[in-house]
Amino acid sequence: MESEGEEDFSQWRSEQNRKQKKAGGWQNMGLDHTVFKGIERKGYRQPTPIQRKTIPCVLDGKDVVAMSRTGSGKTAAFVIPMLHKLKRRETAGIRALLVSPTRELALQTFKVVKELGKFTGLRCAVLVGGDLIEEQFAAIHENPDILIATPGRLLHVVVEMNLRLSRVQLVVFDEADRLFEMGFQDQLIETLKRIPEGRQTLLFSATLPKLLVDFAKAGLSDPMLIRLDVDEKISDKLSMVFLLCRCDQKLAVLLSLCRQMDRERKQTLVFCATMKHVEYVAGILNRAGVSNAFIYSQLDAAARKQNMQRFAERKCNILVVTDVAARGVDIPLLDTVINLHFPSKSKLFVHRAGRVARAGRSGTAISLIASDELPYMTDLFLFLSKPIIFSRDDDKYQENVTLIGRVPESITNLEADFFTSIHDSDAEMTIFELNVATKAEPAAVMKAKRREHESRIRQVAEEKAKQKEDIEKDRKEAAQESNMKKRAETMLQQADEKDIEEAFAVTVGSGKKRKAKASNAEKKLNSREEMKKRDKEFHFVPYASSDYQSEKQLALQKTDFAKQAEGAVVDLIADEEDGLRKQNNVRRWDRKKKKFVGTSEEEQVKKIRTEEGTWLPATYKTGIYEEWKEKQKIAMRKEEDEEGEAANWNVKRKGKWNRFGKKGSANGPQQQQGPRHSELKNKFQILKERRKKEKLQTYMQHRRKENLKMVSFKRFFS
Repeated sequence: MESEGEEDFSQWRSEQNRKQKKAGGWQNMGLDHTVFKGIERKGYRQPTPIQRKTIPCVLDGKDVVAMSRTGSGKTAAFVIPMLHKLKRRETAGIRALLVSPTRELALQTFKVVKELGKFTGLRCAVLVGGDLIEEQFAAIHENPDILIATPGRLLHVVVEMNLRLSRVQLVVFDEADRLFEMGFQDQLIETLKRIPEGRQTLLFSATLPKLLVDFAKAGLSDPMLIRLDVDEKISDKLSMVFLLCRCDQKLAVLLSLCRQMDRERKQTLVFCATMKHVEYVAGILNRAGVSNAFIYSQLDAAARKQNMQRFAERKCNILVVTDVAARGVDIPLLDTVINLHFPSKSKLFVHRAGRVARAGRSGTAISLIASDELPYMTDLFLFLSKPIIFSRDDDKYQENVTLIGRVPESITNLEADFFTSIHDSDAEMTIFELNVATKAEPAAVMKAKRREHESRIRQVAEEKAKQKEDIEKDRKEAAQESNMKKRAETMLQQADEKDIEEAFAVTVGSGKKRKAKASNAEKKLNSREEMKKRDKEFHFVPYASSDYQSEKQLALQKTDFAKQAEGAVVDLIADEEDGLRKQNNVRRWDRKKKKFVGTSEEEQVKKIRTEEGTWLPATYKTGIYEEWKEKQKIAMRKEEDEEGEAANWNVKRKGKWNRFGKKGSANGPQQQQGPRHSELKNKFQILKERRKKEKLQTYMQHRRKENLKMVSFKRFFS
């Protein structure tokens, strides 16, 4: 009854706060005092538009799918209502689950939760790859209220511990489109099966499509769609610069830009396509004397953390990364983003450029465009609904105007000697350059083909030149003949002035009437044409909607090649018995087993079946948790929903008398009185057991000696 009274009081207080406080601020939302105190300590003065829209919906218990551009405060938009709903610390188990696609984003969210929930007393744990799984087992045993995790490590821990998530009330998918694109379908489905159906689900991202069919597996029920800044997908304080250059000039331009940013002490992110490019660019910058750090997905977790810390503490101004840092990683006071390789997806450019111009600050996004990347740039401008404007020689740089320009040759010429010296003296750089050079470029292939067929090309060119000369001669002759004909016609058409005046006097009267009739007919025709045009416009159904390009770029990309290929393959089924038998009995040679084996659509991977019926790779269940439990001498506490089962050892068995109702209570079995005993022994219990063991051992030794005496005595008298 006390808990119901407390809930009624908190609900009444929230309603009163919403009515009495000023509109537009945090006070208007009726948040708990401990949460409001954490917001004030964090320094959030006013809620952002996405926070003002989503927080009331989340507090009302609705499922929410929210989209807003990067840097708009999406993390606080789901952390604040989550802390308000949980209110205080409970030891029942995990009550809120946050899933992030990358390790860096999960750690950043964990930091925000700790800062905003400082005064709530809620306990938070984070599960990410690269950390010791034994420490994560210990964190789960402490029964945290909030769990933040990446999908792979979350499922590994859940399956290994056979963890029940029946207490979870709130599930948040941060960067939801990335989660569903990265191939985390099995992990998410298995995790969601362990969570109650009455949960509240929240999906947040900077790029979400209008159609929510792709997120049906997330278990949404009547979700509320909130899409802000759909037309303005990037910040209005972001200045975009597009520099056209050749592929072999990109590194020279990048080095010149990085030197300038390092001199001006501007924090800069450099995005590359692969981890090999990251290492190569970092090596060039080091040899050029530009201090830098680098991050990519395969880098060791400790090295990633160390490099990130160096950049955050401004010990270096250049950070070379792949798209790992493009999703949700909040690097404060970032000034510039440089795209060495232009992204193939427009929404990926939005996430890259969203690292700058955050929270009202200005920033610059510089993209180096090669000739083969122009189609991607065109898609980006269609996605942003901006015109493509090429700069002129007399144009001046303006931050609010997006222009496309070319790089002067003087910049690339200055860095050419430096690159030559690097590749001549450094073997590591030379190896990378050789790997790049072995891949034939289209221009090089075209030059080689031209050399082989140079004689034939010249012959064809001479023939075409002769044909052009003949055509030009024929055209000139025809033009001269037409001029002569026009002169003869003009001579014949000349007439006397008197004849013209007489003809005008006869026809002037009737001509006016004909002109009036003609003008009326033209007006009728024009009105009919206008009506037809209106009808066509009214009944016209366009081939594509006005926001087709934008939604096309926001849609989820199906990355699973097997599923794409499955839709493109046409399997012809045989129409005879022998053909059907052959199709069913197709076999292939297995090199390991040295024999023919049956083929299957999927690779033969060892799998295990979970309690929910899902088949998962056997690597998720390795027995590490059981070994850890034996070492720690502890056992997992059973949850309250499992107390009625046979696994509950605190229930007395029904005896013969209880069964017939003669003895014992009529309400069934009685539970043991008193608190549960801890499975960990204190020092007094350990000392008592040791003394008992020593006493038993001395007694056994005494009995052994007595037995030996009896045996020797019997032998002596026998």
